[in-house]
Amino acid sequence: MAHRVVSARTVNNDFWSGKMIKFFKDESGATAIEYGLIATTMGMALIAVMPTLVSAISDRFTILASDLAGGS
Repeated sequence: MAHRVVSARTVNNDFWSGKMIKFFKDESGATAIEYGLIATTMGMALIAVMPTLVSAISDRFTILASDLAGGS
């Protein structure tokens, strides 16, 4: 039976290769990143649409105030 000589370098390489494999197979952080990207996209869409919404809502309230005051 042949004995394999294990050096500290071999053990260290096995340790790091195992860690790297585990790191690349781990998908637990992917979900958090996906949620972050979704939230960022929604935030950017709201920022882009907000001026149009503010203008439309302001116009509606102006018309409503005019109607309540008996202007039309």
